[in-house]
Amino acid sequence: MAPYEPIWWARTEVGYEDEKRRDQFVALPESLAKTALSWRAVLKVTTFGELRAGVEPAIVAEILEWAVDEDSGDTPPMGEEPFDLSAFGPYQDVDWPPDPHATMLAALPAEIVDNFGTVERTTMHGDTVRFPGRLAEAICDELVATGYTVEEVPELAEVLQDPAVERRL
Repeated sequence: MAPYEPIWWARTEVGYEDEKRRDQFVALPESLAKTALSWRAVLKVTTFGELRAGVEPAIVAEILEWAVDEDSGDTPPMGEEPFDLSAFGPYQDVDWPPDPHATMLAALPAEIVDNFGTVERTTMHGDTVRFPGRLAEAICDELVATGYTVEEVPELAEVLQDPAVERRL
């Protein structure tokens, strides 16, 4: 048994204008990758019924905390009531869902970040790391050499996609 949680990874092209930042690599421990994919699922629902049916209960509860002001007598939205994530303050402020680049910085070994990544320091949204997609094989080899198991999960690439555009270049 490996001493670490398995790492899921993917390579993707992201819709950035800066050509050097388009080809990217994402790698997250399996549990964080599953959660990141669930957050991504939130971006695709159009009703509260779809939200409740297709998204992790913990994420639904977090969203309902924003959507319902119990002190003013609001009741939780149900069924076919429209759901629009862009109406929520944390999403508008780019504070939610968590940036996978920040999650990678916190979750991956420092040696991987230092040897392969570019750390970007920001005041508003915290520090992040980006990995060039062309380094995917080398990063995975280093993770395996460090004791991790790695698994390519192509749908994980979605967590880096621009939710407003919904396309890959």
